[in-house]
Amino acid sequence: WAYAATLRAWSASDAFTLNVTVNERLPLHPDIDRVIGEYTSVVLLAAEFDATAPVREQARALQERFWNDFEHQAFSGIRVLRELARADATAHATMPVVFTSALGDGEASLGQAAQEFGKLTYTITQTPQVFLDCQVFELGGVLRVNWAVVEELFPPGLIDAAFAAFGGLVERLADDDCVWDASGLELVGPAELVAREKVNATAAVLPTGLLHQLGGSLRARGEVPAVIAMDRTVGYAELDRRAARIARRLRELGCCPNTLVGVVMDKGWEQPVAALGVLQSGAAYLPVDAAWPVERVHHILGRGQCRVVLTQARLARMLEWPSDVTVLAVDDESVWEGVEDGPVPQVAEPDDLAYVIFTSGSTGEPKGVMIDHRGAANTVADINDRFGITAGDRVLGLSSLSFDLSVWDVFGVFAAGGTLVLPRPEAHRDPAVWLELLRAHHVTVWNSVPALVEMLVEHAGARQESREVRDSLGGLRLVLMSGDWIPLSLPDRIRGVVPEAELVSLGGATEASIWSIWHPIGELDPGWPSVPYGRPLANQTFHVLDGGLCPVPTWVPGELFIGGVGVARGYWGDADKTAERFLTHPVTGERLYRTGDLGRYHPDGTIEFLGRNDHQVKINGYRIELGEIEARLTAHPGVRDAVVTATDNHLTAYLTQAPGSATSDPDEFVAEVRAVLNAILPDYMIPRHFVPLDALPLSANGKVDRSALPTTVPQAAADRPQSAADPGSAQGPEPRNDIERRLRDIWREVLGVEVVGIHDVFGELGGDSLRALRVISKAAEAGLSITPRQFFENPTVAELAGVATLAAPRPTDEPQAQVVGEAPLLPAQAMLLAGLEGSVARHHNYALFFELDDPLNKVALRVALRTLISRHDALRTGFVHGTEGWRQRVASVDEAPTAPLEWLDLADMAVEEQDRTIEQLAEGAQRSFDLSEPPLLRVLYFDRGRDRRPELLLVAHWLAVDNFSLRLVLDELLSAHAQIAQEGHAELPPPTVPAGVWAGQLARYAEHAREGAQQQDRPSPAQTPGAVARDAVTLVEVIDAPAVGRLRDEVNGAVTMGDVLLAALARSARTSGFGESIQVDVDGHGRAAVLPGVTDAAADLSRTVGRLSVRYHLEVPALGNADDTVRGVAEARAARSNGGLDDALAVHGCTAHAGGALADAPEFAFNYLGAVDELYSVSGLRPSAHRPGALVHPDTPLRHRFEVLCGTVEGELLIGLTCLGADQLEGERLLKNLMAELRGADEAMRQPSSVHERGTRGSVLAETFRSWLSPGTVG
Repeated sequence: WAYAATLRAWSASDAFTLNVTVNERLPLHPDIDRVIGEYTSVVLLAAEFDATAPVREQARALQERFWNDFEHQAFSGIRVLRELARADATAHATMPVVFTSALGDGEASLGQAAQEFGKLTYTITQTPQVFLDCQVFELGGVLRVNWAVVEELFPPGLIDAAFAAFGGLVERLADDDCVWDASGLELVGPAELVAREKVNATAAVLPTGLLHQLGGSLRARGEVPAVIAMDRTVGYAELDRRAARIARRLRELGCCPNTLVGVVMDKGWEQPVAALGVLQSGAAYLPVDAAWPVERVHHILGRGQCRVVLTQARLARMLEWPSDVTVLAVDDESVWEGVEDGPVPQVAEPDDLAYVIFTSGSTGEPKGVMIDHRGAANTVADINDRFGITAGDRVLGLSSLSFDLSVWDVFGVFAAGGTLVLPRPEAHRDPAVWLELLRAHHVTVWNSVPALVEMLVEHAGARQESREVRDSLGGLRLVLMSGDWIPLSLPDRIRGVVPEAELVSLGGATEASIWSIWHPIGELDPGWPSVPYGRPLANQTFHVLDGGLCPVPTWVPGELFIGGVGVARGYWGDADKTAERFLTHPVTGERLYRTGDLGRYHPDGTIEFLGRNDHQVKINGYRIELGEIEARLTAHPGVRDAVVTATDNHLTAYLTQAPGSATSDPDEFVAEVRAVLNAILPDYMIPRHFVPLDALPLSANGKVDRSALPTTVPQAAADRPQSAADPGSAQGPEPRNDIERRLRDIWREVLGVEVVGIHDVFGELGGDSLRALRVISKAAEAGLSITPRQFFENPTVAELAGVATLAAPRPTDEPQAQVVGEAPLLPAQAMLLAGLEGSVARHHNYALFFELDDPLNKVALRVALRTLISRHDALRTGFVHGTEGWRQRVASVDEAPTAPLEWLDLADMAVEEQDRTIEQLAEGAQRSFDLSEPPLLRVLYFDRGRDRRPELLLVAHWLAVDNFSLRLVLDELLSAHAQIAQEGHAELPPPTVPAGVWAGQLARYAEHAREGAQQQDRPSPAQTPGAVARDAVTLVEVIDAPAVGRLRDEVNGAVTMGDVLLAALARSARTSGFGESIQVDVDGHGRAAVLPGVTDAAADLSRTVGRLSVRYHLEVPALGNADDTVRGVAEARAARSNGGLDDALAVHGCTAHAGGALADAPEFAFNYLGAVDELYSVSGLRPSAHRPGALVHPDTPLRHRFEVLCGTVEGELLIGLTCLGADQLEGERLLKNLMAELRGADEAMRQPSSVHERGTRGSVLAETFRSWLSPGTVG
């Protein structure tokens, strides 16, 4: 326990794992102790306990945890690490902190043996992947403890301090029984605590009076300039007279101490006059930026309960004001006529409020920070005294009045009798204007956030030889920087243009009176990760504490707390937020502000700032400080500024190049920076995206505005050109015009039949919905525009010719509208992601496995893959989980990922080894997807040498494609390969509406249609099986071609083959005892939909790759005869609007949350795939005899008790039924009855043909079909 408690104190985490060595000399032989060998194993011990409990309870809890873990030592810690690595190859599965105990039976002999050699003076152990090993043993009756440590991994002195604390704790446990009943033991050494007390010994004489009284009488200074603005100069006497008038008028209006007066202005001389007038009245000022939206201005004034607002005459006329507020224009002389301007008697006290500044809140509701006169005056007086601010100083006031740096700009300058120089409002971000003001008014002190200093330095550096620039900067003697990170490179760049200036880093929080800590910036150690935060200012304290408010050791990160007179009174009107952030230390009694910042002590008492708590992120389970990455980036000589963000589980780095960088090429620059990071940071800390920028966006206060950083893939869209319409018509048994002839030929090709009459019904010729979409696609290539709805409402050539329009080919250089960045999920994607996560979600695929008659060209295949990825956004899409759930994230064409091709040369292997290797690699490909990293497609090419055919494996994740898309990808890939191999480039028909665009349209449609959506009677959740794929069995039966032909006789324009099969399933279920009707989820293609309110016509999805299929619910009654049941199914299916799409949207929506529950599902799922062998009908391809590997993870949940998948192979119908092993007998009975129903009563006793009795090609295809029957797979 002592070791774990020490590690906890010296760790940034309260919970960690210890690697505990144990002896595995099992008593299998009486002389086992005489055997020489390595019998050590390890147990991984989770060191997690309640640090507030008594030590005795903590130790007992850790002991119980150890013995529980020890019972499983047969599955050693090493095996655990191996399994972790096997489950996630990217995981860094190491447990480098070890506890080794040689105490116990038989160990005395070890000590005796050691003494035979003399006195033990030195030991060493060096074990790979071990950072720290605590070794405990007995020697000569004395307990010995060693720490074997890789010292280079730790800062100087850290291990010594931790070891001393550990030793002291062990001695206290041995000597003092009271310790066992104590809690919250202090482990930080006395010397460290004394050093910190000295650092925090900042007591100094507090200034007397109020903030605005620090400099004594302003009026006595006469007309010495107090404020220089672009339109006028205000002397001190005038300043005081104007402020006095304001103070008297405010008192007349009821303003008094601890009430707020709004100051709503643009930058100008009126701002400091107004602030001074409010303080003289006894009230406190509430600064509001006039550029804010009106709603926010009103909201802040309302929150502050302001009844009076000071503004400028121009704004008084322009802005809308709350009806209950009195608005006074400071620069409107008529407002102040007759108001006395003599000195105003003081009514406020130092404990009364001076100002309230509203800052953004984590919940979106601004927080009003209440600062009293004593706290603000203390900071102002300290800064002036510390840096020798005098009446001769002039300060450029860049900060907004609503940013607390302006408090010192105004009252620090007035206290010293100096001059405040203000730029015009529109020039507060113009360094050229700043330079002119510096020169014209001899500015001596600069006070701003670092980003504004950088803008000045960059602008000045480019004109450094100019005499005007030298004159402008020559007077600067002091540069104060605060409010944000100071890049390590900035101080030297400042000195490059202002060599004599003193550079100072200031820090703190608005909640602690401007600043609370400072550090003089001298020579920077290149090994530092950042400019030190420093030490506390006068009458203020800084603390680095853990979650229990105890001091943390030197070098250990903790949260920063500020104490002293500067701590704010709290948040205006928000007692809950005040109690959350302002507290009294339970031991010292000091009132503290919890900053939410992270920091750590250096041995000399200096604090290092580590970033915000909310900038600590977790990526794939790893805690990452964004500030650490930013510091590493800015340490690179070619990087001027860097900001790192974490979104959607990945990191993005935004960079600006330093002047004189070695390369001007952005790609080379990024590659160089990435290489440097790769050399110094672990993989999980390397940003996925690097975005070079000319400059970082800044907020109104000059801080980096993270919300304004560009997305990593900029949005882009282009309007799709419209088609011209020219309908044709014809009737007759043979084609009567060119449109009918084109359609007839397309039908022949798609259906694989020679004879097609213009009045033949598509479904009666063997057509199904997927083949219909292929007809639409090929019709578009032939210049005919047909929508899916038109096709299904006009299922003959003659009828289609009447509605088809002649379409000019869409120019390939006029791209479809595109979605780049985030997009909603499609309904089927939402269905899958709502119930799966982790490795189960990643392993859910399709696969096509071919033997090739002829070898492919490696370069052409790779280029063809790139072509497809550029064409289809679904192949550039990853899936990320954020606060709103799962979303698609579409990369732009420019950021298209590399072609996912593995070209494997197996020619030198024996045939058996080739077979084994192919199936191993195929299995690996199935498990290779990371949902956030597109493309979710893998292509493996196996070169088997001259004597054997090469093989090609396509693996695509279920989220990226559906059945129709899979065929489209295959067609385009082979076509593009052939063209590129022969001609060097590929020309493919233009793609149709991208999947990401369709997803956005569906999301908008879902919003419109939500109230009117059909409500489905979903089944009870109890019907969903509580099992996974590994628990399932798959049964396959075959209907021969003649029987299939008889079934096709039932197909007509309104009835599909799927309807016939589903009706037979309902009737066989009744025979099997499932009742008079079944509840079933049916899969549809989802490509025939009209979205009223979103699109004017049906979208063309005929050449769209993506997971567009839908799943909708039907209740199918088993009616009196088969024909009635078939008609009932067809009518029920036709009643589902948009082919079931509306139902899918209503049930699954367009988003999903990780770890969510599976949607309630009925007992049955049904999908008719049509002609399975069509995927293998391409010339030169034949099905591979190799297994493609498991398509889904064995832990994939089963959504239904019975999943029925049907498809035809060489004219025969294969029917697969997947169910729980426990339901196998019931499944066999159901399948037998289904076969009888489909074959007819007179053939009920006929034996089904075996899958293995088919020809070689058919047998392989049937086995391929069987592999598609993966439990839990849908669509």
